[in-house]
Amino acid sequence: TLAATLPTYLFTFFAFAANFSVSIYISVILDVQTHLATRWISVFQMVVGVGSLVGLTIGGRAADRGYGGRAVTIAIGCLILALASHTNELMGGAPPGWPTYVVVALTMVTASSALFAVGPVNSTRLIAAAPASAPLALSLNGSAGSMGQAFAGAVGGFMLIRTGPTGITLSAMIWGVIALLLWVLWVSRASAAKAVAAEV
Repeated sequence: TLAATLPTYLFTFFAFAANFSVSIYISVILDVQTHLATRWISVFQMVVGVGSLVGLTIGGRAADRGYGGRAVTIAIGCLILALASHTNELMGGAPPGWPTYVVVALTMVTASSALFAVGPVNSTRLIAAAPASAPLALSLNGSAGSMGQAFAGAVGGFMLIRTGPTGITLSAMIWGVIALLLWVLWVSRASAAKAVAAEV
């Protein structure tokens, strides 16, 4: 069972690390990007909730239509692009004021939607990979996500001290690329092989 579910756990770990590298330090990142007062950070955080609803809807429909492999590939690709956008904004990016606010808000919605779109597909694949121990498999996947968040916090703090906010978003992009490679080269192939074996 572990051999069948381990690729998904690793993918979850790095996907969460990519997203939460920015989320944990969003106050610092938004301060550099927007130069707004701290009280406005909560307004930007609200768009994360909107993104989660969009992502869960997309991910749920994708999972219902055959495990949603392509949807996850696109979602992680969008997450990486959002992290690149964060990096660009930290380096100057859009003109100050509303152009920057709009770009940052769209970036946050995209990143949130991407991460939450992965959840339903991951859950569906784990249940299929370990039907006899699905509750345990899903619980371990949740733990993998939590460990990814802790890892993101530790590495993000180190990068913030050594290189500043840009180091956080650049390291997050690395975790996103690793997650994408794990999905394309390991998780999707393992699921496809299991599906073929089941048909035979």
